[in-house]
Amino acid sequence: MIEVEATGVNGDKNTKSYEFYYDDRAPELMVQSPNNYEITQSGSILVSGLTTAGSRLYVNGSEVNVGDDGSFSENYVLVNNARNIAAQDRRKC
Repeated sequence: MIEVEATGVNGDKNTKSYEFYYDDRAPELMVQSPNNYEITQSGSILVSGLTTAGSRLYVNGSEVNVGDDGSFSENYVLVNNARNIAAQDRRKC
C-alpha cells in the first residue's frame, strides 16, 4: 500500500491510500502456425496461436488482435522477401 499526504500552508492535511499489485510474470505464448522453418509459396502466411488473455500481441512490430480467450489469428503479409517472423506479447497495463 502507498499513502500520499498533502499538507497545506495552514496545516490542513489530505491523505490518499492506494493498493496495487505488481505482476512480473510474462504472458504465455504458444504459436500454432506457422511451424518453424515452414516454407510458403505465397506472399502471406497465417500466424495463429494462444497467449494470456488481456495481452497485447505484436508480429514483426505490428499489433495483432487478441480474442477475449487469448486466441489470435492473422494473415501476415510478407514484405521485402521476409524470412523471419517475430511474435512478442505484453500484458496490458
